[in-house]
Amino acid sequence: MRFSTRLLRSISSVTLFFFVWLTLQPLQAAAQAQKPQQPPAAVEATEETQYGQTLAEMEEILQELVPEAMQPAGAKAAPPTPRPQKNIAAKTKKLRELHGRLKTLEAGVEQGFRDVESHLKNHHLPAELLARHQEAVQDFHGKKAEFAQRMKALLKADDSDPASVPTALQDLGEFLAQHPNRKRHTPQDPKKLPFATPNAKVRPPKETKEELQPITHPPKPVQVAAAELDSVAIFCET
Repeated sequence: MRFSTRLLRSISSVTLFFFVWLTLQPLQAAAQAQKPQQPPAAVEATEETQYGQTLAEMEEILQELVPEAMQPAGAKAAPPTPRPQKNIAAKTKKLRELHGRLKTLEAGVEQGFRDVESHLKNHHLPAELLARHQEAVQDFHGKKAEFAQRMKALLKADDSDPASVPTALQDLGEFLAQHPNRKRHTPQDPKKLPFATPNAKVRPPKETKEELQPITHPPKPVQVAAAELDSVAIFCET
């Protein structure tokens, strides 16, 4: 059986096309893999997040300057450690700068509160959520006013006066220790680590009927009526 020249040329062209395509495809994939990956765009922090980060920076500075004042309630106070006056002046200046940053962020924080309240009202969410939000906003304003009073004393303190600045730092540190911006780390007991070596104490097996009764026939729970409100995460729509 003889094939025409035109048919043979068509078959050759198709074969050559797929041969070239299969040869170049791995090279193209390798070239694309070597292209530098662009990092994902950073999400801009909101005013509320920046406000909290600024307060956290102030807490860290006060932890260095007046660690005895930053101790949580009930903790044993450490003896005061003398610090160079130059270091205190530099840290105090930084605290004043961070306070100025807080003042610039307050407008955005207040707008965020209003946005959340509008969201709750516009979506007809339970009244308990709105009341809880308004209570949190009122609590924020009360603590902010107390913080402003203590910060005002630090702003007016004379750096040349050896007593005024430490007193203001102590007062500010005690206030932030009572109202921490973030949950403090709770140290773990090294004897109760999750992957610790088990102790040699062995619990004896339960053998009697009285000991096995609670396991084989556990008491039935008693249901009672309760009015609870599950925690709901509310996201403001912008």
